[in-house]
Amino acid sequence: MRILIAAPGHSVSTVDVYTGYMNALKAMGHEVSGFDYHLRLAFYDVAIEAWLKRNENFKAGPAEKFLLASEALAIEAIDFVPDVVLVICGLALHRRALILLKSMLIPAVLLLTESPYRDYEQGIMAKKGPYAGVLTNDKISVDYLREATDLPIEYLPHSYDSTRHFPVEVGAEYQSDVYFYGTWWPERGKLMESLRTHNNGYQFKISGPVPRVAGRDIVGVEEVMTPRLLDNAELVRNYCGTKIALNHHRTIVGKDSAGEELHIDEAHSLGPRAYEIAACGAFQLCDDTRPELQETFGDSVATYKDGQELLAKVEYYLRHEDERKAMAVASLHKVQACSFEKRAETVLVPFIEEILTRGD
Repeated sequence: MRILIAAPGHSVSTVDVYTGYMNALKAMGHEVSGFDYHLRLAFYDVAIEAWLKRNENFKAGPAEKFLLASEALAIEAIDFVPDVVLVICGLALHRRALILLKSMLIPAVLLLTESPYRDYEQGIMAKKGPYAGVLTNDKISVDYLREATDLPIEYLPHSYDSTRHFPVEVGAEYQSDVYFYGTWWPERGKLMESLRTHNNGYQFKISGPVPRVAGRDIVGVEEVMTPRLLDNAELVRNYCGTKIALNHHRTIVGKDSAGEELHIDEAHSLGPRAYEIAACGAFQLCDDTRPELQETFGDSVATYKDGQELLAKVEYYLRHEDERKAMAVASLHKVQACSFEKRAETVLVPFIEEILTRGD
């Protein structure tokens, strides 16, 4: 099968899904070409800015770079002639590209990465597409998206890249007693600050990006963390070097205009962090809010219900090294079936093949 994969438009985080499936599909023997949408967006950002300096009367709206960058996807399809275009995330892709693909009779399949946090927006995007089918990253979102789009919908769990995520020996600069990486949403910040202030002498490291919520920055986090994005290579080293890797699934979506926090009602599935930590052979301490955790890892991942239990579990597992290491080995074994290549074999490729059959 010839598959053209469109990157999400971001240079971090969801771009890992793009590279992960591109490598997995190539390893399976498919002919794959990648469209680096994030690089196109960066180019048109600079190009439009430069052109505006020379032509003050040139009209360029906020969507101009997305329109220009996405049209290049259609040109890529003309050159590569794929059986299908797989769009990762899709939230930054201009609809113009999909209309052009449909005019060339090339079906597009959408792989969502932001369920259930942005299901309403994703449902509208998938329906207007036009897309031939949709894969979603949370099982709880399947029924909603089927009703919202009237398209074939399949659940595709998050995953990890087996070429990147595996146990490695690391130097002292990556070692810690407790480590957390993730976006510094307020609900996570409260937990992490509690760990920092009740620290009984262990080394606690935090890193991750800081979001703007309701147009405002979250201030003060520089005192307790390294507020920056990490690429997967560096993140792997931090996971491999820690005794306890924390994983807290957020519920917050953002804040409304009045500053009130907005939360999802529920979620079923794990985020990618759960798989990546396990694949690195690290011990994981995770919130107990996602039913998929027990389904996938059984008792090999420790859980907590609230901040008080989190503090107690950190203290307990730092004192019980043999138990901690045994659980890490067990979770490493269980995660082997969750790589990008395994997901492609069992879910992604069969779904695309079914879409192509329906198209015939």
